[in-house]
Amino acid sequence: MKKDMAQEITDKFIAQLREGTIPWRKGWTSSGFGQHNYYSRRPYRGINSLLLGLEAQVKGYSSPAWTTYKKAAEHGAQVRKGEKATRVVFWKMLDTEDRKTGEPVRIPLARFYNVFNTDQIDGIEWVAPEREPVEVRDAIKQVVANYPNPPRIDHSVSDQAYYSPLVDSITLPLLEQFDSEERYAETIMHECTHSTGHKKRLDRFSDEPLGCRSSYAKEELVAEIGATMLMQHVGIEPDMPSMANYVQGWLEALSNDESLIIKAAQAAQKSTDHILGIDPTAKEEGA
Repeated sequence: MKKDMAQEITDKFIAQLREGTIPWRKGWTSSGFGQHNYYSRRPYRGINSLLLGLEAQVKGYSSPAWTTYKKAAEHGAQVRKGEKATRVVFWKMLDTEDRKTGEPVRIPLARFYNVFNTDQIDGIEWVAPEREPVEVRDAIKQVVANYPNPPRIDHSVSDQAYYSPLVDSITLPLLEQFDSEERYAETIMHECTHSTGHKKRLDRFSDEPLGCRSSYAKEELVAEIGATMLMQHVGIEPDMPSMANYVQGWLEALSNDESLIIKAAQAAQKSTDHILGIDPTAKEEGA
């Protein structure tokens, strides 16, 4: 991805953090549905899910549905005059040769699309489909039960929650110790996301030692974003405490690496796919 595009994306997240908002927790609007393509109904993934959720929050859109100008016009709808598009990025694999060895390789090539929220378009209207209220405990059990080859999960009366790669286990306080079931859900899904980095799963920890400051900052972002994605998938509304103590650290990390939020979102999406058993080759549409 071009450096200026990566910086543009990062600047949006930094601006929200400076206002005290945790932007990756806005993957869905008040309707409770994730950002998705209006016509295909396919969800946006990775950094696009975060970007569009953030844009919907900032602009006050009630709809989580998006499409391109061209696709809307094909269906007889019209983007209103003066409305501005939101740019999203999609990756296309390009077959080429390694410059040094001449061996065939596949490299990701970024392509960009401009999309509009249905709140910006005349002639189409997003109506939230009916769905049953979510039982938080059942939703948590569903995620954990479907997690392939999961780590051990232990509960005890304590004030600590953590994942240990050394013994591949998650340690949590008792559910009754949390202020709400939603906060327990965020915590266990945060730690489950960490656990996907183990060498017998996605092997995320082999790139850099976790003791490295930059690696720690990235991994915490991965876990934060991954927990949000998992909650969104099963329909649990967030009830998360203020993270003011972490904001300065995130600001510093994002300021030092313009691609950090993009890499963290990609890793979080892979983690979410792994935990939920979703085919990572499923395509995301740009129109």
